[in-house]
Amino acid sequence: MITHMAALAGELLPAGHRLAVAAPPDVLQRLYGRLDPGGSGARPGERVVLLFPLPVRDGVGALEDVASAVRLARLVRQLRPCVVHLHGYKATVVGALAAGLCARSLRCGGKPPLWVSTLHNALPARRAAILRWADHEAGRWALRCMDRVIAVSDQVARMWEPDLGEQSPERLRVIPNGLPDRWFDAAPGWAPPEAGRPWVFGCLARLIPSKRVHVAILAAAELESSGRQVRLLVGGDGPLRHELEALVRRLGAGRAVRLLGPVDDPRRFWAGVHAAVFPSAFEGFGYALLEAMASRRPVIASAGANLEPLLSAGGGLLVPGGDPVELASAMRRLMDDPARTGEMARRARETAGRFRAPAMARAILELYRAGREATGRA
Repeated sequence: MITHMAALAGELLPAGHRLAVAAPPDVLQRLYGRLDPGGSGARPGERVVLLFPLPVRDGVGALEDVASAVRLARLVRQLRPCVVHLHGYKATVVGALAAGLCARSLRCGGKPPLWVSTLHNALPARRAAILRWADHEAGRWALRCMDRVIAVSDQVARMWEPDLGEQSPERLRVIPNGLPDRWFDAAPGWAPPEAGRPWVFGCLARLIPSKRVHVAILAAAELESSGRQVRLLVGGDGPLRHELEALVRRLGAGRAVRLLGPVDDPRRFWAGVHAAVFPSAFEGFGYALLEAMASRRPVIASAGANLEPLLSAGGGLLVPGGDPVELASAMRRLMDDPARTGEMARRARETAGRFRAPAMARAILELYRAGREATGRA
């Protein structure tokens, strides 16, 4: 989601648009380093980009959500934006509450703001049935408060469309994610490791259950125990980090697996590996996978995780999800056939080139314009 926001901001700023970003402090810190004002002549945090800390708690938390909504409504009344664009399920719930708190007299250029939500993924996973029900009901209500809704893939759109009500065809649009053009200005070539050097696989993900990073760790450990020279670099942070570190120690895989923590420069990360592994259970679109493909890195991903459209042209392999033995077998196939792996790398790059941030930004700006016109707000 941060990658998406940074890519969108990087296209809007040079076009002269003024942005205000309200998000939890840790998100703002990570986003700050990725914002690129381009030709706007301003640095993040100055006139063109305004950053506002806004605590947003994961999960259902009525008191916390109302408090965040009050702060957001106050900010909207202060800034009087033309568009309020919310990213993700929880931000949409808080935004819908804030929209209800804003006075009807609120105007941007004499017109009310347009409220837009981008859906990046499925509903958050909950163990308790009552919490799953609460998440679903809150999300359905919030989406029906939005003027326009964007889904980053066809699958995400299909998952949420029933919750949008009768007007969903007019209000819902699929706009795929895109990478800034700098990802395609120059990319590292692909070559297998030199004789005697290990194959390096990369996994860049938030360390949460749905990413199933433990599957990649188990696969790498299995390959090392069988005598293969292999390394797995895991980039990212999250609540499962200590648990995954303990797994590496328990497996005795400290030489084969390294958990790097947060990655500030994904291009540098992908330049340092030979192939990417994504054992996720589901991806709304797969931004990290797209970055790997743009870097000419072949990909191994889970079948059924909504990544098939990106790999349909032959940029990688699909394996049964959640199975470290199958993942290790796929990793072994890449290692044993460098010529085929190099061809996958070429096709991965070609596929990634179809998903550009300028096209994404143009589509979103057109949605803003059409949305305001359709509701009499132009």
